Amino acid sequence: MSALGEWMKQRGWLERGAVPSQRTFDAALRLRGAIRDYLKCEPADCHRKPAIIEALTGAMAPFSLRVAEGGKGGMKLLSAEAGVQAGLSPIVAEIYDGSANSTLDRVKTCAADECQCVFFDRSKPGTRRWCQSALWAIAKKPAPIVSGKSARPDWRPDIPASSLKAGCFLRGRA
Repeated sequence: MSALGEWMKQRGWLERGAVPSQRTFDAALRLRGAIRDYLKCEPADCHRKPAIIEALTGAMAPFSLRVAEGGKGGMKLLSAEAGVQAGLSPIVAEIYDGSANSTLDRVKTCAADECQCVFFDRSKPGTRRWCQSALWAIAKKPAPIVSGKSARPDWRPDIPASSLKAGCFLRGRA
């Protein structure tokens, strides 16, 4: 729970001295899992999978939002409540905004099993698979072939721990 609190404090979503409760922690894990499941689907297929949509809708339910003036004549979504649980509402608001303006289709989960970080695909065709292509694409390439057999059957480049992104809300197996 303290890791969640630190993560939220880094983003300015948690007041000084506030600590997430077990209920907030459980809601955060449920939200993270539902978002990950949604992002694993191909954008065109997500709407055809009611179980994934229902899980995401249910996971977002504890985070009440309200509409507020956003400047320049626009509107934005803000937390309707105060307190620790309200600190995760910006994630729900961003999911809604991304769905409304079609940028959610470019939010992807890294294809590397070791990573699973969520990233925004800025490539022109929108077909990136890895958060750090230079790192993970090389790691996923097959070993060099010599005479029809792999020269090194156990070949895999070393991936330094410092290359992994730290503090990603949507990473983690819990």
